[in-house]
Amino acid sequence: MSPRGLLGGEAPAGAVALLRRTLAVWLGLLALALVSLGLAYLPVAGWNRMVGLGIAAVKMLLIAWFFMQLRRPAQLPRLAAVAALLFIPTPTDQNPCAQLRRPMDMMRQG
Repeated sequence: MSPRGLLGGEAPAGAVALLRRTLAVWLGLLALALVSLGLAYLPVAGWNRMVGLGIAAVKMLLIAWFFMQLRRPAQLPRLAAVAALLFIPTPTDQNPCAQLRRPMDMMRQG
């Protein structure tokens, strides 16, 4: 039995492969979300944050690789991803935008 299209015709092989890959990535993201939910309720002696950040990094890479299609050679999505990384706030506020803003804040104070 072969997969059927929306109108009852045969679905192209590329569409079936895309659907399977998308479904597999979505199930992987769902599983990782459930793992991080379960981790929130487990006492792991201070490792919750590190494991949670690791899970978040894996989810970020899955989304970037499959849904943002960064695996393709197009330059514009890659440029957008690099630009987005510049604006990620860090706990110590050491991102490049904060470094550029800091001298202006000092000039306003004194």
